[in-house]
Amino acid sequence: MEELDIEEVDHLKVEYASLILFDEINRLRDKAIQECKAIRQSKPSAVLLSPYCEFHSKNIDSK
Repeated sequence: MEELDIEEVDHLKVEYASLILFDEINRLRDKAIQECKAIRQSKPSAVLLSPYCEFHSKNIDSK
């Protein structure tokens, strides 16, 4: 097996650490997006819940 010098080892450490870091960042990003979608889908619009908001058939343009 070939021996690695200190500079090569340091370079590999940095490269490997950055891969781990970016993987973790991507996982956190994906989790945040999923949670955000779940929040948006589970909460109805406040406008639609307002007692002043009413929909009638005359509001719908039927062509």
